[in-house]
Amino acid sequence: MKARDFVVTAAVAMAIGWAGRSVFPDDAPKTPPAGEDWAKFGQPGDEHARLKPLVGVWNVVGEFVGPDGSVVKSESTSSMSMILGDRYLQQEVHGSVLGTAFEGRSLIGFDNGSKKWFNVWVDSMGTGLLVADGVEDEKGRRWTFNGSFNGPSGPIQSRDVVTITGENEFTWVSYMGGVEKPTMSMKASRRK
Repeated sequence: MKARDFVVTAAVAMAIGWAGRSVFPDDAPKTPPAGEDWAKFGQPGDEHARLKPLVGVWNVVGEFVGPDGSVVKSESTSSMSMILGDRYLQQEVHGSVLGTAFEGRSLIGFDNGSKKWFNVWVDSMGTGLLVADGVEDEKGRRWTFNGSFNGPSGPIQSRDVVTITGENEFTWVSYMGGVEKPTMSMKASRRK
C-alpha cells in the first residue's frame, strides 16, 4: 500500500468513526424524570417557610448616600406576600425618591436544584434587571445577596443584606459598586 493510499484510508476510517460516534453516542439519552419526581422536587421546604415572617405590609424609611456623602431620605410602603404555593416571596414597593414616584418589585426564593438563595429586582428608576445569588447567614434571620446590574457607566456590583431584627421590623442594607459603606439603608416596621 502506497503512503498516499494509507493516508486516504486512515482519513476515511477516522471520518467514519467520528460520524458513527455522533450518530451512535456512547451515552444514551437520559429519560426525563417522572411526574412524581417533578412534584417532589418542586415542593417548597423549610427554606421557603423561613421567608414567611417577612409577609405583610411595611412602612419603610430609607436613606440613600450619594458619592459626595450627601444623604437623601425617603418613605415608602413595602407589601410582601408568598406566591405560587409559598415558593417565592414577592415584594412590591411604592414610594418616592427626590420627589419622584418610585416603584420596585422583587422575588426572593430558594432554588431546590442549585440549593442556593436568589433575589431578582426591577424598579422604575431603570430598565434592567438585578439578579443576585444569596446565602442565609443566620437561619431564618439574615440573608446576603451578591449580584450586579447595569448602570449609566456599565455593570455595578451589589451586595444586599436583609435582616429580620424583630417580630415587626426588618432592615434591607445595600452596598453598591464594591464600597464597604452602605449606599442605601432601609428600615421597615410592620403596618399590618
